[in-house]
Parts: sequence; structure tokens; C-alpha cells
Amino acid sequence: MAAHLKSDRRRVYFCAVGLRKCAFSHCISLCRCCVENKSGRIPRVKRCKTALAILALLSATFALADDFKTINGKEYKNAKVTRVEPDGIVITFSGGIAKIPFIELSAEIQKKYGYDLGTEAAYAAKQREQQATALGTEPHFAGEYADKNFLNGQAVFQMSLEQSGNDVSVWFSTGYNDGHGCSPEATGTGKVSAKGIVEFTFRDTSKNFGRGRIARAGDGIVVSFKTTHISDAQCVKLYGQKIRLEGSRKDEKEQQSATPRAEREL
Repeated sequence: MAAHLKSDRRRVYFCAVGLRKCAFSHCISLCRCCVENKSGRIPRVKRCKTALAILALLSATFALADDFKTINGKEYKNAKVTRVEPDGIVITFSGGIAKIPFIELSAEIQKKYGYDLGTEAAYAAKQREQQATALGTEPHFAGEYADKNFLNGQAVFQMSLEQSGNDVSVWFSTGYNDGHGCSPEATGTGKVSAKGIVEFTFRDTSKNFGRGRIARAGDGIVVSFKTTHISDAQCVKLYGQKIRLEGSRKDEKEQQSATPRAEREL
């Protein structure tokens, strides 16, 4: 009986994540990369090596130094990406630590690090909601916003927002630069939701109407429309999804001057 137990006994050893072959003929490594027993050898399980290869590749992506240049011409030499966030990348370089917003990087770099405009808007809204909760204030939307290169430079989209507490008044206009087609102006009203997003309804001068959503994105906003009644189909082509509008510098200064000093220091 003792001899029988001895012959069937297996020894269990730790190995370096399955990369070193066990030196004993009867062993079972805990990562299952090398398994032998009395009945014969079991083929290697490749999942360990595959996982390690993926981790090594991801580590190399972040560890390698690289040069980054923003669309405004600012350069970061020998920089290493330490963290990727929905709205930008955090790097370390010779000058210290910096966060570069995705909107200041080329489309190639945005794609490389998985940038998505919708994800950024949701992330920004969540941050503003948390800040508003901490400060006991609503997210700030009032201001002038525009996209002067709307529809690949063919048109201009402008929006003006006025806010009192959670109530928001909306005005916007859009049209083609060469004057063809529809050039609607619209007004509407909305409220800031619990998620920190303005949900509004609108009616334009061509008697189209519908609803929309506005989310903050950095110094600008992201606007999405859904037309519920169409009188002039040419205008509807101008009401798209996830239209990014940048805030005017004048409006940013007014917002800063209206913000309490203690809040700005936070």
C-alpha cells in the first residue's frame, strides 16, 4: 500500500510563470505550463505565454520614450506615456509631468491611444457633476460657441447659451458659406440634468423642431440633435450628432471673472 502511494505521488513546484521547464520528471507547475505524470506528458498550455506576450507588448507601448508635438507646435521630447484618460494622455518628460488633451494631438495619435469623442464628453460631464456636487453649484454652460469649419469648412455653426440655475436658453444658427441651401436660426429652452448635460427642445425659422443634448467638452461643448418634425429637409442636414463647438476666448475670460476666487483656486 505504501509503495503504491509512493509511485503515484506527485510533487508540486513553483516555476517562473511557466517560462522555465521543470527539471523533475514527475511534476506539475502551478501555472500549468509543464505537466507530466505517470500516464505520460500533457501538451503545453499556451495561454500563459500568450497573456505574457500581450502584457509585454502593452508595457513596451507605455515604457518607450517618444516625441509628441501638438497641433499648435508645442513639443515634448523623450516623453513617456504614464496614463491614458478619456480626454488626453499623461506624460513624463524632461520638464516634469504634463497632460496633453486629445484635441491638441493629431488624428494619428488620437487613434493610437483610443480617443473617442463621445467617451470624452461623458467623462467631462461626470467630472463637472462631481465638481458641482462638491461646490454646491450647477455646471456652467452660458457662453458663445462656434465651429467655423463646420461640414469640412463648407459651413459655420454658432450657438449662444444663457443660464440661470438649471434653466438654459438656447439660440443657434447655421448655414453654408456660399449662401446656398437652408440657413436656419433657432431658439429653445432646456434644463441641466442630474448627469450635468443640457437637454433642450428647439424650433427653427423653417418650422422644423426637435430636441437636443449639450455636454461640456473642455472649453467647448458637444451638441447632438434629433429632429422630430421636418418642414424643410435641407435644414435637417445641418442638424447632426456630436457637433463640437469651441468657446470664444472673450467668453472664457467673462466666465473666469464671474467665478469666485476660492472656486478658481480649487
